[in-house]
Amino acid sequence: MTTQHDAIAALLCTLALVLVALMPVAGSTRSATFPTASAGRRYRAAAVERAPIVGHDGMDVAAAEKLMLANLDEINVAVGMAAGRGADLVVLPEDNLYGAGYSAAGIAPFLAILPAARQLADHVIVPCTNATMWADAVAAARASCIARDHGVVLVLDMAEQVACLPNERCPPIGYWAYNTQIALDADGRLLAKYHKLHLYYEAQFDVPTTWAPVWFTPAKLDVTFGMMVCFDLLFARPANGDIAAGITDFVFSSFWVNEPPLLTLPAVLRGWSSAHNASIVAAGTGSSWYNSGSGLFSRGKTLASWYNPGWQGETQVLVHDVVTFGAVLPPLVAPPPSPFRFPACGKRSSPMVTTFNVTASSSGTATAHAGGVTCTARYRVSETSTASEIYAVVALDGCFSPVLEARVCGLVRCLSAEACLNTGLLAANTSFASLTMTAHLAAGLNDGDLVFGLASASNGVPLDSQLYSEHRSATMATMASTGTLDNVVSFSMFIRNEWMPN
Repeated sequence: MTTQHDAIAALLCTLALVLVALMPVAGSTRSATFPTASAGRRYRAAAVERAPIVGHDGMDVAAAEKLMLANLDEINVAVGMAAGRGADLVVLPEDNLYGAGYSAAGIAPFLAILPAARQLADHVIVPCTNATMWADAVAAARASCIARDHGVVLVLDMAEQVACLPNERCPPIGYWAYNTQIALDADGRLLAKYHKLHLYYEAQFDVPTTWAPVWFTPAKLDVTFGMMVCFDLLFARPANGDIAAGITDFVFSSFWVNEPPLLTLPAVLRGWSSAHNASIVAAGTGSSWYNSGSGLFSRGKTLASWYNPGWQGETQVLVHDVVTFGAVLPPLVAPPPSPFRFPACGKRSSPMVTTFNVTASSSGTATAHAGGVTCTARYRVSETSTASEIYAVVALDGCFSPVLEARVCGLVRCLSAEACLNTGLLAANTSFASLTMTAHLAAGLNDGDLVFGLASASNGVPLDSQLYSEHRSATMATMASTGTLDNVVSFSMFIRNEWMPN
């Protein structure tokens, strides 16, 4: 349970964050007046799913720059498509300028040197207008021109080199290498940059030792956006600080690792937007089903979504209007950072699995126990369902991965009685006339516990959120169908404590 001391500390942190957000910006050319939240403001956003042209360790700077510019040529086409469909904002995937899987030495020729956060707040910096000054960041300069040429706000991910401070314990290579998401305004101005906090087996990058909130407000859009990259989605930081300041809209770049049938990115994104009552514009790499997942999600509703079920890379441009109710905030003036330490959980916990067969008109109850979690599925199969398929109730209480603690309750489609998790993409033909998934939690649900509903149909497609409801009490979380659910592959809950320090 959250103690009184913790609650007071959280309140003070929130108040401090809001005060920082409202500080005037020295030297800014923007208006000093920013409106607060108002109903019904609208923007048009695009999420681009795209497989990058991939490099490799051992490339020199000239080859690395050539590769990034080749990727940006393709990106320019996709951004043009989005702009042609009226997009104000375009979000690109993580690692989309060079691919993934580099060593610390291998990423070196791709590293850009970007202005410090304080410079972005104090000065109008448009990389496109002076290529000579941006010789150490040619990709950023080209991206700035793409944003300006198409008149869109552009969000992309790149590798950044940051000098060590005198009092820092510098890495052996002599500098910090960060996985950095940047935002460029429609005139090419560099608005903000965010260093990814939660790396997922990325030996080429460093984990930041400090953290401070980052957001941006485009000049011509009446909305402020928070920033996140991939694995950040499953942790309190950075999103909670932004939400505490009144932000309800987020940009998200990812090179996700899917674990179907339980965990596929479109379902996670929909669940995250519902749990946080927020909107997210999410761009994933289109390399294959293993890393795919993009879309626009608002308060639990899927506005547009794409999941690549195959092994070949595809490019998709998803465009949709988004209504925002969030606060509109001035740029941050390099707020003081707080210490950050990457979380550790330990050895991955073994889930408990109870399998059962379903056929037309069958009904029943199935239960699985793990630690302090008891998961129960109550189901009735539709009379018109023609399939005979194997499902399982899955329970986990502990380490979902070595760096992620969570509690999981789920119903999943199985490949066989022995293969129900990490099976790869599956199709299902079962229709449930009614289905309820209940998680009984011995430790209870605290105020800081978020419950992500993960509901997907065949090939990773999110189930329509209007066909089920989500409820919680002091000791229980429930998902229940409100209509017939067709082709169910996963009907699950991912429970994560948001008051954990990271």
